[in-house]
Amino acid sequence: MIGVNLKHYFFATQAVLPGMRRARAGSIITYGLHLLDAESPGLSGLRDVQFRDCRLSMVHAAEFGDDRIRVNTLTPGWIMTQKQVDLWMTPQGEKDLEKGQLLKERLHEPDVARLALFLAADDSRLITAQNYLVDAGWA
Repeated sequence: MIGVNLKHYFFATQAVLPGMRRARAGSIITYGLHLLDAESPGLSGLRDVQFRDCRLSMVHAAEFGDDRIRVNTLTPGWIMTQKQVDLWMTPQGEKDLEKGQLLKERLHEPDVARLALFLAADDSRLITAQNYLVDAGWA
């Protein structure tokens, strides 16, 4: 579980880091799992991965900060991709979504993409070591 969910982050960071250090600038955005508060059984491995991902981002933010490289985590909620709608948006899923979100709207890819673009841009040049939830206020 850890290998599948964290190796890509480690190796991607390792690949881009030399160029970012030469440029003395950069933004690394990791994607977290929205499971820390999930009550479903069998998710302990994923919860561990989510915790490690956030911690690794914070450690990297501290480690790379002198090179002006920012590291943040973006954690999306239940994004309504076509696969989500086709496979899991059942009447009960609709009720759970309505009950769980403070903002009663469905999340879509652009809702997450806009924050990712902001974090990648110079507009966020002094933001690092943060975890941003885009989940319509999951309560």
